[in-house]
Amino acid sequence: MYIGSSGCAPSNREDLPGALEQLKRLLRQRAEAGARGFSAVGIARDWDTQDGLAHLRKFGAFDEVMAGRNWMNAGVRRYVWEEIPGEAATPQVLLVERVVGDVSASGIQYGVHGERLVARKVGADEILKWTEQGAPLPALGWVQSAAAAAP
Repeated sequence: MYIGSSGCAPSNREDLPGALEQLKRLLRQRAEAGARGFSAVGIARDWDTQDGLAHLRKFGAFDEVMAGRNWMNAGVRRYVWEEIPGEAATPQVLLVERVVGDVSASGIQYGVHGERLVARKVGADEILKWTEQGAPLPALGWVQSAAAAAP
């Protein structure tokens, strides 16, 4: 998950889009090697929705995007202020593990059972460094074994 802003100088560094594309590929490969799904989410902390969407387009394809409302953006509220709180700064990248499946006794409702933060990197320098290092992660069983199997 990427959180950035068109008005934030560090979010607009020339070397960040390429690094984020590399990071998305690496994490997707790890997830697939571990028989897991992967979704790239882009969150633009911009007042203007169109400015935010234009900013996110610089970072390639996302599976889901949120833009607008600045610090009150639904994604920012969830991943900075409320459910998975962290530093109120951009850019940042989060890796969140979700358990997805049946959420009702009847088995007819599909949803997320829970989310937990695996990694958070705040600031362009920290994101670039993490990417250059191959995005090392804490010991998580499937993540570590999948990382070893990834090319």
